[in-house]
Amino acid sequence: MRLRYGALMVLIMLTQLGCDRGDRKYSALFSGELFYEDLSYPLDRYNLVWPEYGDGGFEADTLKTIARDGAFVMKYHFADHLGTHLDAPNYLFAGAPAVHQIDLSAFFANAVVIDISNHCSKNPNYLLQKRDIEIWEEIYRPIPDHSIVFVHTGWGSYWGNARKYFGWDRKKNMHFPGVSPEAADFLINQRNVVGIGIDVAMIEGGQSSDPVVHRMLLQRGKLLLENVANLDRVPARNARVIMAPLKVSGGSGSPVRIFAVLP
Repeated sequence: MRLRYGALMVLIMLTQLGCDRGDRKYSALFSGELFYEDLSYPLDRYNLVWPEYGDGGFEADTLKTIARDGAFVMKYHFADHLGTHLDAPNYLFAGAPAVHQIDLSAFFANAVVIDISNHCSKNPNYLLQKRDIEIWEEIYRPIPDHSIVFVHTGWGSYWGNARKYFGWDRKKNMHFPGVSPEAADFLINQRNVVGIGIDVAMIEGGQSSDPVVHRMLLQRGKLLLENVANLDRVPARNARVIMAPLKVSGGSGSPVRIFAVLP
């Protein structure tokens, strides 16, 4: 009986120790003592709409009011690639996973921010190069495993101004930065990244007519985030991100709320 009692006490102590370790593991995250940054734009009528989407902008209709019905309820209409959003593999590949089928582990990642805003301020058509990544790693060490690489072009400062954000010229051509296929290939095949995010409307840049980087990422099941906000407020490394798209069955993409947990 004593042996059984003693074994039971040891089991209880080990269980409590495991719980204590688990509590410590998550205590900082839920303590309210950490610093957070929202990397998403609000969904509203000011959202910039990709030209080909036509009437895919944000619309909201009031269904109920507190004064009339005792509750406030609204109905929304918008394209699934509006605002800060995520592209799912089935956006370009029939039969590939939809947004509701992406593995949850991909939505929790290390955050890497590569700042190319200096290049972009001089050349609006600048594309992230492999050399930019190598320089970043020379300064900050290799990109950690399970990271999402955010490309900070500085274009977020133009959000709300369609002419500047899309870079329209007199011939209706667009000019804004992006990611080169070479850089994307390096991140996908040479680094264990979860995906790539960028603060512009299309990851290939405004001059591209071929979604080559989209295909490279989505074919490999990597995350692709566009119109990411507030990248100037996130350090180059050591932040973490939580990404929460809508669980739309069969959706080819979704607006996404991105929470950065700052070091």
